[in-house]
Amino acid sequence: MSDMEDDYDFDYEDDDMEEMDDEEIDIENQYYTAKGMLEEDVQEAITGFKEVLSMEEDKSEWGFRACKQLCKVYFSKECFEETLSWYTKLLGYLDAVTKNKSEKTVGRLLDHVGTSSQTEFLLTFYNLTLDKLKDSSNSRLVFKVQMKLTKVWMAQKLYSKTLRALQNLVQSCDTSDRDTRNASQLLELYAMLLQLHTKMENHREQKSVYEKALKLRVAVPHPLHMGIIHESGGMMFARQAMWQKAAECFFDAFRSLDEAGNIRRIDNLKYMMLCKMLCKDTVDVFEAPEVKAFAQHEEVSTMASLADRYRDGDIEGFQAKLLNAGTIVTGDAFLNGNIEVLLVEIRSKALLIALRPFKRVRFDYLQKALNVSKADVKKLLAILILEGEIDAKIDAVTDVIEVAGAADTTRQLAATATIAWQNRLQEITERISSNLS
Repeated sequence: MSDMEDDYDFDYEDDDMEEMDDEEIDIENQYYTAKGMLEEDVQEAITGFKEVLSMEEDKSEWGFRACKQLCKVYFSKECFEETLSWYTKLLGYLDAVTKNKSEKTVGRLLDHVGTSSQTEFLLTFYNLTLDKLKDSSNSRLVFKVQMKLTKVWMAQKLYSKTLRALQNLVQSCDTSDRDTRNASQLLELYAMLLQLHTKMENHREQKSVYEKALKLRVAVPHPLHMGIIHESGGMMFARQAMWQKAAECFFDAFRSLDEAGNIRRIDNLKYMMLCKMLCKDTVDVFEAPEVKAFAQHEEVSTMASLADRYRDGDIEGFQAKLLNAGTIVTGDAFLNGNIEVLLVEIRSKALLIALRPFKRVRFDYLQKALNVSKADVKKLLAILILEGEIDAKIDAVTDVIEVAGAADTTRQLAATATIAWQNRLQEITERISSNLS
């Protein structure tokens, strides 16, 4: 009898399991049916996903997935209240799925909604996540949400609030135990701090963070974070007119951002080309294979053309190309701010050449020769006089420049040649005398 009861019990439990399996299969089928409707009839898909939830007796993975799809659908329709409502329901399902599953899904949703420009929606979305995770051991996901939250604050120009939050996060990243994950998080924090200090113009703090970032040892640093760090270094060196170091940093930034597939790689490539002009580096940038691939890019080829004309001292060609470049140069604060240095230099060279044959010359002649305004000619003359390049006086009444430097230079060259000839003649005379004796 006992054997029969055992069999009966076993059969009964098996039937119950089959019923549970059938229910789960029905829910699974309903989920995939709804998902299949997304491209054909979104409203029908929404109804189908909601049906998945109504079919559940207990929270399951399929309800979790349905909430995720509803979040994405309503977000794509810009129905932000509904998105938040279904996201709140999804957070209630985190205990029904594995930690790995919940982390991946929430992480992807954070990235998905992060494209929104609706600040209040983003702040609510991130705060909902943090409230749910405050007692969680999932420190990696908490860090990700906190970083996204600080990015929103920085975009709102809440710089003091952003700085406090980032400093707190830095303190929480203890790298004394050589934790690779903490080191990676710290690198990301340094990258964001550098962006913040650049916006706040905290140059001393920027330099300090930059040096710490370079010293940090990370097994596999994220190329995007390294790109941001190198770009910040380039900006820092450019402010000090250390153009060679700035060019090297921008090149490193370009390579890292290219690896990350980030669009700022083009900007950094242009910055590198500008700095190479400023430090008079004549090496062809397109010799590097990673740069050669961008040779035909409109913005890059424009900078290359400017570099060619600058190197050749072609002031007319340089100014014409600069004018045609439009927003490629003027639309970028860094390029627009530093291109003036190149203009002054190339115009100064042209002005020296224009002055060379004269002792007296009129302003209108120089204006025409350089194709610039009278004010620009005065500014260039002032620079050349202060730097000791020429010895000249400006007659404001007659608009004539009296140049002493050009004539003096000619006399100096003649005197130098005469002295050299005399020294050579003395050498020959001494050798003849020596041979005769």
